[in-house]
Amino acid sequence: MAPPAEIRANGYAVGLQECAPGWNSVAAPVFWDSAVLGAVVVLKAAEVIPAPLDRYIDVVKSAAADMGRLVGAPAPERYPAAKGA
Repeated sequence: MAPPAEIRANGYAVGLQECAPGWNSVAAPVFWDSAVLGAVVVLKAAEVIPAPLDRYIDVVKSAAADMGRLVGAPAPERYPAAKGA
């Protein structure tokens, strides 16, 4: 797997049978400002996941960005101080 700085710069990581033997993964960090709050991961059998992984990378990065927007925007009804902010 790539070093953390490279993963942060690229916005994703690819694991070729690193999480589990026979399984490949694509993961993208979920950010809130500069903090990583989690990750979106797709794990699929190595013989099934196609190469190149571009389609998986695009979808996982998009889902992680959506999650970042979700966690970064407080719901005004839950956080009255955030109304009008």
